[in-house]
Amino acid sequence: MSVSAFRAQLAVVEERLNEDPHGAGMEALKIFEDLLYELARTHGWRGKHGGMNEYMDFLGKRRVLREETIAQGRRYADIRNCLAHRSGLLISPPLAHEIVDFVKQVCKEQGNRAGDVMTRNPRVAHPNMPVEDARNIMLKYNIGHLPVVENGRYVGLLSARDLLTMLGTKADLRHLRVADVMNADKREVVQFAREETPLEDVLRMLEGRYVQAVLITDTGTPDGKLLGILTTSDLLPHI
Repeated sequence: MSVSAFRAQLAVVEERLNEDPHGAGMEALKIFEDLLYELARTHGWRGKHGGMNEYMDFLGKRRVLREETIAQGRRYADIRNCLAHRSGLLISPPLAHEIVDFVKQVCKEQGNRAGDVMTRNPRVAHPNMPVEDARNIMLKYNIGHLPVVENGRYVGLLSARDLLTMLGTKADLRHLRVADVMNADKREVVQFAREETPLEDVLRMLEGRYVQAVLITDTGTPDGKLLGILTTSDLLPHI
């Protein structure tokens, strides 16, 4: 099974986090175990199914997983063992969210295609959205780039640099729409790719001068359906 398939499973689990945090957390741990097994097989594991700690020992010796990842993974393995042997214990909502986020990060670190690593279903803005609302989204979710989408299609990119550029003109952002501000820094460049694009190709795109992001669409072109976004922060574990 590909890393993208595990990420797709996690996306389904994530939708259940609020209504059933315990069930979602347990399912995320099962996905983590299956991911570890697939990674171990890919790197030479020839034994039968083992346990999470066995897989992590194997992958750690081959430097497939970072020490920090293994340490955190062992904590979740202990939690899973505890839940299996003591009735009445439940995974709390904060812990369930933490587990899902952890497994998502492991998937991103182990991916080798754009679809494995990209931020899926990214936060977006509409051209007619007030700039203040778009800025608040960027602040709330700590993101520096906000794709601008109309009818499901990309029409521009709003970046922190665009906001700074407009402030430099002393424009009053309270009266502006996203369409007035996006692409204000004319040097900024956006590239496009498909989910199947190898990560090394995405890295080369981001090395280009003034390239701010690589947007992933179903066609790999600006007129395709937006599926995700990749920036340098997404690729740091692969550099």
